[in-house]
Amino acid sequence: MVDCIYYLDSIDCLINTLSLCKTAEILCVYEKRDIGEPVIAQKTFFDKIVQFFKINTVPNSDLHPDYSCCDEISVIKLLRKYSEVVLLTTPRMYRDPTTSSNYDQIKVTHYSLDWKVDFVEKRIAGSILMTLKALTTVDKVVLDIHSLEISSIELDGQGLKFDVEAGTPIGEKLIVHLSPLSEGQEIKIEIKYSTAKEAAALQFLDKDLTADKKVNRLQSYVL
Repeated sequence: MVDCIYYLDSIDCLINTLSLCKTAEILCVYEKRDIGEPVIAQKTFFDKIVQFFKINTVPNSDLHPDYSCCDEISVIKLLRKYSEVVLLTTPRMYRDPTTSSNYDQIKVTHYSLDWKVDFVEKRIAGSILMTLKALTTVDKVVLDIHSLEISSIELDGQGLKFDVEAGTPIGEKLIVHLSPLSEGQEIKIEIKYSTAKEAAALQFLDKDLTADKKVNRLQSYVL
């Protein structure tokens, strides 16, 4: 049973994993997507999987009612073409088009937030302490941001140089310059910032607009 045909980076590894399964048939369940990376990922999966498996669509009449009543959920049966295990020789790694970050060079392993929420000005101000781990030799970390005012970035109490540049269509990229890190090295940086007054991902609700009308509320969502 498979439910991860949504990310390009996962497709080749997923196909190899399916090929390693010692079974003649595999049921595959996935939700059809019509926007963004999942559309490309699903097309790529089906273009490649036919090298190793025959695809049979499971008719709605054979499905449990929880699945047959939903047009977005598809169930297919993968029938192995070869008795021996055949793998993709060089799994391809794809670049996530929705981010400007250098996630393939350095990753965030932990973070903690210290915020002050201002319902009058409708802003958040504070800091984030991020633990970063280098995946290779790297001299910068690139982060996705949107409508943020960066006041300072520090490493061990020392200020770091940074730049804000145009990034993906939904935001900017924050480039933090570091002394070269070696693979496996970890550091902690603190970023002090505030949101723009009309930050698109924040919705401040006065208590009169809430169901219980007792306290102000803040809602946030990913763009």
